[in-house]
Amino acid sequence: MKKWLIKSLSAAIILSFTVSMAACTKPGTDSSSSSGSGSSTSGSNPYKDTVTLDVYTMTGNFQGEQIGWFGKVIKDKFNLKLNIISAQTDGNADQSFQTRSASGDLGDIVVYGAIDTKFTDSLKAGLLMKLSDNDLLAKHGDNIVKNFSGAIKRISAKYGDYAIPNNVSNESPITPSEDSDLTFGVYTRYDYYQEIGSPKLNSFDDVYPMLKAMAKKHPTNSNGQKQYAFSLFKDWDGCMMMFGKMIAELYGYEEAPFGGFLLTNNMATEYQSIIDPDGYYVKALKVYNQAYRDGLLDPDSINQTWDDITKKYANGQVLYSQFSWLGPNNFNNADNISKGVGFALVPIADEKIWSNGFTPNGSTYLVALGKSCKNPERAMDFLNWYYSSEGEMIIKNGPEGLAWRIENGKPTLTDFGRKCMPSIAVEVSSEFGGSDWQTGECKVGFDGLAANSINPNTKEPYYYKLWSSTLSSNTSTLQKNWSAAMDDALSTKDWLMKNNHVSVSPGTDYVGPTLPSDIQSTQDVVKMDIRDYSWKMVYAKNDSEFNSLLKQMTEKVKGEGYDTVVEWNKQQLAELSAARKQAAENSK
Repeated sequence: MKKWLIKSLSAAIILSFTVSMAACTKPGTDSSSSSGSGSSTSGSNPYKDTVTLDVYTMTGNFQGEQIGWFGKVIKDKFNLKLNIISAQTDGNADQSFQTRSASGDLGDIVVYGAIDTKFTDSLKAGLLMKLSDNDLLAKHGDNIVKNFSGAIKRISAKYGDYAIPNNVSNESPITPSEDSDLTFGVYTRYDYYQEIGSPKLNSFDDVYPMLKAMAKKHPTNSNGQKQYAFSLFKDWDGCMMMFGKMIAELYGYEEAPFGGFLLTNNMATEYQSIIDPDGYYVKALKVYNQAYRDGLLDPDSINQTWDDITKKYANGQVLYSQFSWLGPNNFNNADNISKGVGFALVPIADEKIWSNGFTPNGSTYLVALGKSCKNPERAMDFLNWYYSSEGEMIIKNGPEGLAWRIENGKPTLTDFGRKCMPSIAVEVSSEFGGSDWQTGECKVGFDGLAANSINPNTKEPYYYKLWSSTLSSNTSTLQKNWSAAMDDALSTKDWLMKNNHVSVSPGTDYVGPTLPSDIQSTQDVVKMDIRDYSWKMVYAKNDSEFNSLLKQMTEKVKGEGYDTVVEWNKQQLAELSAARKQAAENSK
């Protein structure tokens, strides 16, 4: 049995919103020697001609040329430009994929959000390039071959060597893979929460009344714009309304990795149907509907885009964030948190928040090369670097000298880094590519390495939130206020783990099965009605209309073959459960 060295992160994590206030100096003026960090991008460029590659990403939300600091890094290092094409921007990723597939050209680099039918359909249609052709991987992917052969074998054993999974790691599969926050949680305006008396949340039933009390006290933001309890968007809807999973994820349930219409627990031993009137999914729709009737659901939710919603969070127009990175990353700038203003976790007494364990041989996202890739050698050189320690440090923290530097062999944020992290639109000097920090962030849409695994060059995690230097400079008023009320915890993850509020889904090599054509066809029809009716229920005028729509949806999808898809889903759970059980046992 393989033994895993489980590294304790509890002493090395802090709140995602904590950064120190410091005067902003010109980026790069306080940089120092790389001291073996492996992150330097200096030196002559070996590529004489500039190549532009199209990156078709099913996970990113940006459309256009990669510019700013990351654009400059890859231009300097590879004489490469990336044209990002997002499947999400038009709100219909399925149609986008079908259109590009029909053209016979997905792009030069293709990023998949799952090992699913889009990937298998791409293989069947011959739209991807085999990475072993012309010794491409051997000659231009030496780092990947040397360090991540298990990740390659995980995919090639079943599908051939056409893709590489993301988030490869050397950490334990039963350790939460997130940084200082879990992905999910009740993140809300902590300053408002304290103003209304910091009410205890015994169950999720207490969440909306809390938000309602906040909205009553603060109906508008500082600019006079209405504040909403919830703001949603539908770009990420798949087999269900993505935001319909809000409550399930707080109680240890998530959508199965092979899709379908079931929510399963962390070990895949229990499940819920999303049309169960007493299940987490329908309950979430009821909460949104009540907010709509109270005037506290953003009325633009059904039509707005990712860009729209992030702007509203940045403006302070939304009180609740289902994701730890949505509200905090957009609102918790240095100025706000220094005044004690911002998003923070408010725990629920009975929650067991879903967390994905580290995946040694990679997770669900895949990166591949299109069959007509204009320059596969340059593309593979780029990906080989993308999966390196140097690449991961830059992807997550920017080029050395801009937002971070090395001191005594350890990474530390610069004054500029303290101002721009984690994702703030702070102006960047032309020396590092111009534009602003947020615009310059990598838009490809996936991580090659797990950002919270250990960088062998610094002996610290790649991501700045877990650096020892970041921990020691944690001084914001917002963090102090939260920590004082949470047993002096260093971070939300720290507190949740210590108080047994985490449900870890062990990281595995499990690859979901390919759906039989009849199941796929049925699922494609059913999911559109699930999504359509879900949004209609959110906007129902009263309980009677909500219940009528639920009944109509149930009858319609059952008539279309819902139960057939669910029965097939159930059959796969046994295999998934066995894989997670084995991963948990192997980690002991």
